[in-house]
Amino acid sequence: MATAAFSLALMMGCREVAFAGLDLGYPMGLSHVKGSQFEEALHRYSRRLSPAETRGLGLRGTGLSKRPSVDGGSILSDPRMDVFRDWISAAVRRSSVPAVNLSRRGSLVPGLAPPPAGYGDDWPLVKLPPPPTAPSPILRNSTSVPPFEAFEGVAASKEDFSVAVEAAWTAGRTYWGDSVWESWAGRAKRTWDRWPSARSRRAVEEIVALTLDWRRFWNKD
Repeated sequence: MATAAFSLALMMGCREVAFAGLDLGYPMGLSHVKGSQFEEALHRYSRRLSPAETRGLGLRGTGLSKRPSVDGGSILSDPRMDVFRDWISAAVRRSSVPAVNLSRRGSLVPGLAPPPAGYGDDWPLVKLPPPPTAPSPILRNSTSVPPFEAFEGVAASKEDFSVAVEAAWTAGRTYWGDSVWESWAGRAKRTWDRWPSARSRRAVEEIVALTLDWRRFWNKD
C-alpha cells in the first residue's frame, strides 16, 4: 500500500510526502498492529486443531533477519520487505518531491529522510465537518420503529448473553432484511458463535451499542 500511495501522491502533484507507520519489518515480532484486520483473522479462522497461536508461528519460516532501523538499531525483516524497501528507496531518489519518514522504530529506507524539527507545525488546521443533526434518508423514511427492546435485552443481560444475542440478531434480520443485517452485524455474530471470548463479546456489544444509538433518530418531527 505504501508503494501505491507514493505513486498516487506523485501523480496528484503533491509537493511533499510524509510516510507514517512505515515499518517494513516486524517490530517486537509482530506483523500487524494489534486489533487490525490481519491479526483478528488469526482468531476468526482458528480451529480446535489449528489455534491462533499455531497460525501466528508462520513468521518463523519467512527467513527473518535483522535490518538497520531508523533509530540507529535494528529490526527484524525478511526478503519480502526488502522488495518494498528497495522500491521505495529507488522511487524517492528518482523523484524531486521531498519525502520524509515519520516512523521512529521502522526499517531504515535509504533516501527517505527523517522529518526536521518542527515538521508540520506550520500546516493549516483542518476543520472536521460537524456531526449530522438528522438521520439519513433511509432511517428518516422508515415508518416503523426498530426492535430496540431486543437489543436492550443484550445490553442488560448477564448470564443469558448468548440467548439475548440470538433474539436480537433474529429481530435485526427481520426488520432490516438478511442482506443489510448480515453486512452490518454478521461478522461479529459469527466470531462470537465460533470463538466466544471477552474479545468477541466486545465486538457484539459494539454492534448493540451502535444500534441503540439510532434511538435518537425516532420520535422526532
